[in-house]
Amino acid sequence: HKGLIHTEKMASLGRLAATVAHEVNNPLFGMLTYARLTLKDLQKPELDEPTRARMRESLQVIERESRRCGDLMKNLLAFARQSPPQRADVQLNMVVDRAVKLVSHQFELAQTALVLELDPALPEVSCDAAQIQQVLIVLMVNASEALGKGGEIRVRTSAVETGVVELAVKDNGPGIAEDLQVQIFEPFFSTKDNQHRTGLGLAVARGIVERHGGTITVHSKPGAGAEFVIHLPARGEETERKA
Repeated sequence: HKGLIHTEKMASLGRLAATVAHEVNNPLFGMLTYARLTLKDLQKPELDEPTRARMRESLQVIERESRRCGDLMKNLLAFARQSPPQRADVQLNMVVDRAVKLVSHQFELAQTALVLELDPALPEVSCDAAQIQQVLIVLMVNASEALGKGGEIRVRTSAVETGVVELAVKDNGPGIAEDLQVQIFEPFFSTKDNQHRTGLGLAVARGIVERHGGTITVHSKPGAGAEFVIHLPARGEETERKA
């Protein structure tokens, strides 16, 4: 049994190493290429405007690809560390507003309609606002990418029962096949094969929600969209549950 666990861990580590190597290698190659082009331009005796424009573009690519590498490393660290939440009493609707502002430009480019259904009487939640915001952004960005151009995403908050607050993200996209629904929260799993993703987003999201004493589930049928539902204990409920 221990041998099987060790083998599985080594296989997971191998998949992670291969995925990370592939994803980091692409932006690194781009950065190297554009750095060489910029150095070549700098050797010219006079920097005319077309040359300056090309150098600006090269540096912008280097900046963008550097950020891409940094984001990947940040997600990997978040998955590996599984740091405990830094809790404070938070109004979940405020977290939604902040997350929406961060993805609004991306949604405009993707022509994704966003509908908010926020319960104004929502009780506060004792949570790490930054971590819950990260979960929400993962869910919204995943939904937008599944929709492609156009489509609609609904973000809803409600008090479903005493001491339990619900946060849901629903899209009207292609949905998720039933056999994949049990795998999507697993590390390294991704349905976006052509985008070379690590598939860590939902694994990180589930870890964050569970460390808050909550649950995250998915409801979907092929062709009928997908809804991710998060249940979090309201303020004070987490302490009572542990007692």
